[in-house]
Amino acid sequence: ETISDISTHLHLHYRAAGKHRVWRDASNDFAEQLRRRGWELGHNRISIANNCFNCLLCKGKVEQSVWELFDHLNTKAHKAAVAALPAPLPIEPTMAEVRAWEEAFEQADTANIETMTDPSFIEAVEETVQRLKASSASGAPAAAAPAKKAAPPVAAQAAAAMVVDD
Repeated sequence: ETISDISTHLHLHYRAAGKHRVWRDASNDFAEQLRRRGWELGHNRISIANNCFNCLLCKGKVEQSVWELFDHLNTKAHKAAVAALPAPLPIEPTMAEVRAWEEAFEQADTANIETMTDPSFIEAVEETVQRLKASSASGAPAAAAPAKKAAPPVAAQAAAAMVVDD
């Protein structure tokens, strides 16, 4: 979605700002859940690509939005598929899995810091701040430059690369 007015998009009295907060919170919650439970994905034969997940235990019939990934683990169909496995799934990650997930998130954090310290990013932020100041002084809402479509989160990309078959 293109943001046409940054001030209404972020101002708490506008509906768009409410949507922004809901999606921000959902994104943060998902990232935290991925950080804590992502090690389970490989064991559950789940892969992530293009903001969707695919569950091989459920015969690849499940390909849904990544936002529904952890809910899927609790479905009757998935639990039945897990129960049919020859060996139970682990309930705790190995030290190697813990380290791999920590490294994936460290790489994501580093990539985000690199983006935020990139001169072109800083320049774009400064331009937006100037437009907001100008609109505030004139009383007219500032039109923001069209937002670039964000790339998938680096952590999700790294997680998808780490998912392995048992």
